[in-house]
Amino acid sequence: WRISKVNDHYELCDSYPSALVVPVTITDDELRRVSSFRAKGRVPVLSWIHPESQAAVVRSSQPMVGQNGRRCKEDEKLLQAIMDANAQSHKLFIFDARPSVNAVANKMKGGGYESEDAYQNAELVFLDIHNIHVMRESLRKLKEVVYPNIEESHWLSSLESTHWLEHIKLILAGALRIADKVESGKTSVVVHCSDGWDRTAQLTSLALIMLDSHYRTIRGFQILLEKEWLSFGHRFQQVSQYRDD
Repeated sequence: WRISKVNDHYELCDSYPSALVVPVTITDDELRRVSSFRAKGRVPVLSWIHPESQAAVVRSSQPMVGQNGRRCKEDEKLLQAIMDANAQSHKLFIFDARPSVNAVANKMKGGGYESEDAYQNAELVFLDIHNIHVMRESLRKLKEVVYPNIEESHWLSSLESTHWLEHIKLILAGALRIADKVESGKTSVVVHCSDGWDRTAQLTSLALIMLDSHYRTIRGFQILLEKEWLSFGHRFQQVSQYRDD
């Protein structure tokens, strides 16, 4: 692995940190070509590496495959290099946070997912976590259930109707699968959703809390928030719908 300064002036991706950790065999020119193939230029970069097995947690956005099955040899080379950087395994797991039907629908809009034909030795796993619009509607229903009053006689059925706990369960289960592949399977993983800054940050953060005890300390948790959320451009105000006033 190496530290690349290709994004030093945020020209590669304005929502990524200035310093990116990528496989040593990947050049900055290749990263630029990968950037044009990934949604919003959010290329696959390192989030965490296992201190013993060297299995890596990598995050990105979706590949812009589109209806015609567009390919990018530099992107394929990058994912192969991520796998090769881990001598413990000859396989790479790609965890797509979305339901498979949503990922297929994104192909109609120019997005998509990694084909196992194009990405050798990679296995694609969909985690079935819904997008922010579904989450907002679920949260709205939850607020109606708990505010201003809770009807105890209908509490369980009302809570179930919001589907909020189902969403939480899917996120936690997805993070656990990621952590298990890295820790027990000694396998490197790539995590993404559509744009790689909502569900992706949730999954990588929770997985790192499971994998690394440092992130379970106060100081470590602060670093985790800065690293996985602030540095990677999470849109706190927009997502939370806070107003300036």
